[in-house]
Amino acid sequence: EDQNQVDSTICFAFGSLFAQTFSVLGQLAVTGFVTRYLLIPLLPLGALYIHLTQYYLASSRELQRLKSISESPTITLFSSTAGGAAHVRAFGPECMTRFVRRYQRTLDANIRCVFAWTSAQQWFSMRLRFIGSTVIFLIMSLLVMLRSSISAGLVGLAVSYGLSLEEVVSSWVTYWQNLENAMVAPERIHQYQTLAPEASLDTPAGVQGLPEPWPSRGEVEFEGAVMRY
Repeated sequence: EDQNQVDSTICFAFGSLFAQTFSVLGQLAVTGFVTRYLLIPLLPLGALYIHLTQYYLASSRELQRLKSISESPTITLFSSTAGGAAHVRAFGPECMTRFVRRYQRTLDANIRCVFAWTSAQQWFSMRLRFIGSTVIFLIMSLLVMLRSSISAGLVGLAVSYGLSLEEVVSSWVTYWQNLENAMVAPERIHQYQTLAPEASLDTPAGVQGLPEPWPSRGEVEFEGAVMRY
């Protein structure tokens, strides 16, 4: 999953953020072309947008990191248990119960992280929409007050772009958030690459004394082996 984030998600998020940045600048340019007074309320609200985004991303990155960390053992345990289900059943109901409880613990830990991550997203989305609605209200109010000095065509142009400004800015912030969260994947890959190798197990003395080219023949012998069905 981390490699997939690096190969596809980060590239897509970066390209989308780059394209959406020009969309936001175009919207602001058209709005300022109609009348420069429309840019006055956008300056403090833009600063509020940036402050809120930075405040949210500081927590979102850590929640994404916790979600990825808790997801790995859940997937590993599920795949290993599914592949060796016959062996688990062979050891009886106690072993099966132990595996079920172990999986429930790892799944609960992952769900807690996912719930916190999703809740933070909804918290951020609600505030973005509130700020966006405020921007639209201020733009429409200024257009009403300045209707005598602006032609009807320019008013219609400002209304058209003003109504879509909230959606464009929200999309820009969302792409920025996705790029920040996806950057957790390269961190995890780097951590895997820099992990110190585990110490080698001590081999028995009998194995250490074997000749270098051993085994020299593809042959297996059983001595004193007893089996029954």
